[in-house]
Amino acid sequence: MNYERLREFILIAESGSFARTAARLQVSAAVLSARFSKFENSLGVRLLARNAHRVELTADGRCFFDECRELLEDYQRIARRGADTAFGAYRRLKLAVMGLELPPALRQFLRGFNRMYPGLHLEFTDDAAYGVMDSLEAGDVDVYFAFYVESQQTAQIRGMDVCVMNQYVFVPKDHPLAGRTEVSVKELEGEQFILYPETREPAIRRRQEAILEESGISYSLCGDVQDKTWFKYLVSVEKGLAMYPLASLAAAPPDSVALSLCDGGEAMMRFYCQKEPANEAAALFADALKAFLAAGEGRVGE
Repeated sequence: MNYERLREFILIAESGSFARTAARLQVSAAVLSARFSKFENSLGVRLLARNAHRVELTADGRCFFDECRELLEDYQRIARRGADTAFGAYRRLKLAVMGLELPPALRQFLRGFNRMYPGLHLEFTDDAAYGVMDSLEAGDVDVYFAFYVESQQTAQIRGMDVCVMNQYVFVPKDHPLAGRTEVSVKELEGEQFILYPETREPAIRRRQEAILEESGISYSLCGDVQDKTWFKYLVSVEKGLAMYPLASLAAAPPDSVALSLCDGGEAMMRFYCQKEPANEAAALFADALKAFLAAGEGRVGE
């Protein structure tokens, strides 16, 4: 029995709509409908009653629905056990994340991945400790989520787009621009900036410096920045304006106002790993992430 058809049946039954399920799976409604009709024919039973407005379970469909859930749960348990065996000596996956947050899309993926493979230990690190390409090539890090990296791929490293990070400027609440939602770099003439600290992977800082230089404005830099954990708090004590990319505002400086930087450009967070990783878990992680992004549904292992 096809696991994907079972999963599609559950999704259609829960949503009551082929169109909504097709949009979630990123296929056409016609393709999904034809695929499901073929699945019903293979079972020799009608599971869904369709009308112009809604799809409902038939009597047989209601009985099959509960059994289908149990089948899926059994399948996932078997898959987890198989993955645990496949990991072999590698029971750990070392992930590096650049910046100040785990974007919402990445958090959703990691939740689902952990549910699928709870026996795999996830060890987190960041750009303060490791550069992107050198750490991956040396095997110090298994997978890396980063942006603004110039050499995006090499003969040994592959990458894929994950999510867009928006560029923000953060100002104190009583700053003259605090009533705004968007600002141009050119409007920040004469301001002092709190740039991202110097780390082993300098891509964020270099991009910030380039934005300021390309704007042609006069500005100064706060010299108190040393640690990425604490530098954003300098906004609160009015040492200057902070500027960095975020997918959400959860990691915004406290007591500050976020202004979208209209001419700062977007930052695409990308995933990197070795094309042929020694750690089998890294290959499994990459394949799961690729499927998650292709589905575009925000759910893995659920």
